[in-house]
Amino acid sequence: MRHISVTPVRAVLAALAVTAALLVSPGAAQAAPPAAAPEAAAARAAPDIPAVTSTAPVARAAITDDGCAGGTIALGVPVSCAEISGAERHSYALTADGPVDYWIGTAGDLITTTVLDATGGGVCYLHDRSHGECRLGAGTYTVEVELSWGEGTASYSISMDSLAAPRRSCTVLPADVFGFDSPGVTGTLEQDALGDCFIVDQPSGSELRVVRPGSGPGDVRGVIRAADGTQVCHLQYTTTCTLTGAGPYRAVLRELYGQAADYRLRLPRLSAATGCPVLPISDFGDPAATRRTGDAADEAGSCHALTAGAGRYEIRLDQAQSFSWKVYGPDGAVVCERWLAYGRCELPAAGAYTLLVEYTNLTGPTTYEVAVTGLAGTAGCAPALTTAWNAPAHRGAFTSRVQTDCLPFPARTGDVIFQAAQALTYSEFHHRVVDASGADACDAAYSGDGCRLAGTEPFKIIALPYAWPYENPAEVPYAAQVAPFTDPAGCPVVTPGGYGGAPGGTLDGVRCRAITVPAAGDYRFETVDERNSVVYASIYDGTGAKVCGGTICTFPAAGTYIAIRDPRVSSTVIDVDQRYAATLLPRIAATGCVDVTDAPYRGGFDSIGEWDCLRLSAPAGTRITVAHPDDATGGGQPDLLVTDATGENLCEGPGSLTPDTCLLSGVAPFSILVNARSGYAPGPYTLTVLRADGVGAGCVTLPAGEPGVTLATGGDGYVRCLTIPAGQHAATERITWTRVSGAGDARIRVLAPEGYRVCYTASFVSRTVTCSLPPGTNTVLFQADTADAEYVVTRRAS
Repeated sequence: MRHISVTPVRAVLAALAVTAALLVSPGAAQAAPPAAAPEAAAARAAPDIPAVTSTAPVARAAITDDGCAGGTIALGVPVSCAEISGAERHSYALTADGPVDYWIGTAGDLITTTVLDATGGGVCYLHDRSHGECRLGAGTYTVEVELSWGEGTASYSISMDSLAAPRRSCTVLPADVFGFDSPGVTGTLEQDALGDCFIVDQPSGSELRVVRPGSGPGDVRGVIRAADGTQVCHLQYTTTCTLTGAGPYRAVLRELYGQAADYRLRLPRLSAATGCPVLPISDFGDPAATRRTGDAADEAGSCHALTAGAGRYEIRLDQAQSFSWKVYGPDGAVVCERWLAYGRCELPAAGAYTLLVEYTNLTGPTTYEVAVTGLAGTAGCAPALTTAWNAPAHRGAFTSRVQTDCLPFPARTGDVIFQAAQALTYSEFHHRVVDASGADACDAAYSGDGCRLAGTEPFKIIALPYAWPYENPAEVPYAAQVAPFTDPAGCPVVTPGGYGGAPGGTLDGVRCRAITVPAAGDYRFETVDERNSVVYASIYDGTGAKVCGGTICTFPAAGTYIAIRDPRVSSTVIDVDQRYAATLLPRIAATGCVDVTDAPYRGGFDSIGEWDCLRLSAPAGTRITVAHPDDATGGGQPDLLVTDATGENLCEGPGSLTPDTCLLSGVAPFSILVNARSGYAPGPYTLTVLRADGVGAGCVTLPAGEPGVTLATGGDGYVRCLTIPAGQHAATERITWTRVSGAGDARIRVLAPEGYRVCYTASFVSRTVTCSLPPGTNTVLFQADTADAEYVVTRRAS
């Protein structure tokens, strides 16, 4: 046995150097070209590769005293020593063919292994149980082993082999291993082994699916290398591998930390794939006879063989199961892929393709159904849809989770259409318009509403269930409709109505309205449903161009236009039995108006969609407000809109007249347009129009202090006016009211001399409020219920 003394200090320094190297690149040996081997910098030469035989892996050597005597390390043959102690250093000779990458494995606790070149310079270091690569040029090297801390005892083993041309035996993988129906090759990596080697006998350019080789304890990984040692692919995670360079190819599996571990090597071929069950192409409709099942229980996935012509296809799985898919061509290249369970795939040419289904969730069901439907043609389509607006919507049903339906309809290229489809139960639903080839038919360059058809006739709607209902019914019903954007045939006719009477349109079914105007000009247009709730609609001309989408609509000429409810909502079918009313009124209320004063006015609506016009006598520049009985609710508090003589809107929206005030600007006379609040049934209402910028008729003075003022309220006397004179109030006043008889409650509004609101309260039977008053005469509007009552109102400086 050859012993070389070494001081503990050197051992410590060597260990520190090894530790630093491992921190830079865990699990790899630190390597540098040897100083005495300049040829190592030259281009790599492919080593001679010995003949390969299919044999079992070489057995590991037991830890004995044989290696302790030093000697020569033979590639592929482990050297072992039962004991190294203290400051001993064991030395071995190694001859390298170089320049070649070597794989080194050491086993032993607190062992440092160093590869030295001819000058004694360190080239590679390994510490404890480690594996790593070491690039050596041609020449003779020394491998030294010592205890990292120069004390104690340990056993060890050393193994070295060429990465490019392993000297240990490599097992030839049989041809059937590369089929998707193969379970692969299983084995166990022994502790501290260099790894198991396999010959991958496949032609250059082959596309393989690498399945993660380790599934239990340990970190199993490896590489595939070409004949010249060039690394081709990693064997660690599930991915794809293209064999490049020249073969034969070698795959080596190892455990990163030298631990014992089980493995399963699977390399199914994606190019010219084998072992995949045939999946026929389905017609439209329920694919009961052509759908197939599969099981993607692990990362290997599941495959299906497709033989199809060039064209577009719909790939369908159940979206609830978290599957994704890819379609590979005969050469193994990805043709299309989706991370959803449905989607289109365009095949570039007729031929054999492979559909790979992958399970993207680690838990849950793995058995699936799959169908592929050709999108060209009309085999299995429903009868052609009727495109008249007043025709009932088409009714269909899905009876399979992987079903794709086809709904053809008559139309010409360039037509602008409206189309909608929806599931009739709680489920998710997808649809689109395609041409004869299955390509999207809605022109992407068209900026208008609706769908302008592009492509080749005939056109059709493709419909499919996106997610099946939780209750798992036998079928999922749906509805679909198609109609022309440019033709109002079959739409209920609406002509201009008048204020205080018929609104222009009646409550009818059908999604559209034929809007007929006698002349160009501005009109008010509004649509409400049976519950008097506002719904959205837009008006279009005969070319499909939008005329308006808001309340004021300017028609460029006399004629007939088409109004469509929810024209941009293609996910909701509004069938002929879903009714709504359209209001069409002149923007300028020239007729039908009622003159009002500051006395209470009682009005009402007989049908939904009606508008009243209340003409005001107040001049421009004045400020007004409106009061309702304090117990008015719902339809008793209608929406109010103030306009001038030109129809210009001045004040609108919640609170603009109650409790706020409105400045009358523009051209007199002014009008208040009244319509029922959205969502409330039409009926009677009561309101009072009051001047807000001065003392009106019937206002009484509210003095400071006791006893205050007693107000009688009830019936039409639901609002009373009080004034706080200029110069007789503080900057902040406390106003109190208390009901002393009767029923109901009341609220107040305080208006500044200019008419703007400075205070406002909610309704109470009795209340004290603090209000900051600007200089001048302030007005208090006392608003009570219609029930008879008496209140005492007082004020005092705060």
